[in-house]
Amino acid sequence: MDIVLTSALPLFALIGLGYWVGKLDSFPESGVKGIILFVWYLAMPALIYKLMSVNPLPDLADTWMLSGFLIPMVVLFMLTVLILGSFFNHDYKERAMYAYSISFGNKAYMGIPLTYATFGDVGLRVNILILSTHEVILILLAVLVMAADPKQKKSILNSLKEAGLGFMKNPVILSIAFAMLASAYQYTAPSPLLTLVDLLAPAAAPAGLFALGASLASVNAKGDRVQASVAAGAKLFLFPLMVYTTTQIMNISGTEQYTLLLLSCLPTGLNAFNYAVTVGTGSRRAASTILYSTLVSMITVSLFLLFISGRA
Repeated sequence: MDIVLTSALPLFALIGLGYWVGKLDSFPESGVKGIILFVWYLAMPALIYKLMSVNPLPDLADTWMLSGFLIPMVVLFMLTVLILGSFFNHDYKERAMYAYSISFGNKAYMGIPLTYATFGDVGLRVNILILSTHEVILILLAVLVMAADPKQKKSILNSLKEAGLGFMKNPVILSIAFAMLASAYQYTAPSPLLTLVDLLAPAAAPAGLFALGASLASVNAKGDRVQASVAAGAKLFLFPLMVYTTTQIMNISGTEQYTLLLLSCLPTGLNAFNYAVTVGTGSRRAASTILYSTLVSMITVSLFLLFISGRA
């Protein structure tokens, strides 16, 4: 119970506080956007650089361990596109965005503080490795699905080029790339820059969670309840089962397995909404999925933490 009270409860309390403040007339929507921009462009890149630049690059064992999470993630994405996309009669863009919202978990704002508080440096490193790979894979999959649309005038190559340009503008992906280069060449940034990073990094999780709650305050879930509920169910129940099965088959055990399972239990991340807005499809459905999965995850994450308490 202590791990729930000290690790999970404060995170959900911050989301709840943000939701309550977001409902106040005195707190403008522009304020929420400002906090999100601060986290996205400054605090989160600083946190990622601080954590990754001092850790060694992934080795073969890390690649095997990561596959225990990434393989079921890709399978879930494609099953959503082929089965749920057909069931709900989605077009190709909608299928891509729906699959993205089911497969993309909140590994930054929630995952970083949770994995560190629960599993220490080992769990945090596993999370950072997943964080550095899963978004790139999901965006590439989404681009390929949208490019497969026979009505799509762009070629797959042009779509991939656009995705590549998008990666170059993504502050989180850029921070991961710079951190990996710093780790590879054992580069130490100038002291003033490191001090700035140290000042920005601690703000990423609390500001991000608060902004998440505040942004959910304006979500109108009417018309998307069934699809958002199905997406939340797949994210919080089916995906952890798939990760557990895969890690068992691959003989991934101990703290690494528990960390992967905890990450699979996390609700849909805010970037699913941001990406849907960028593409211009399914943004309200993505926001509803984030809302529903975040609410349900208060129970599922707490239960999982209670289950693994003392086991890892």
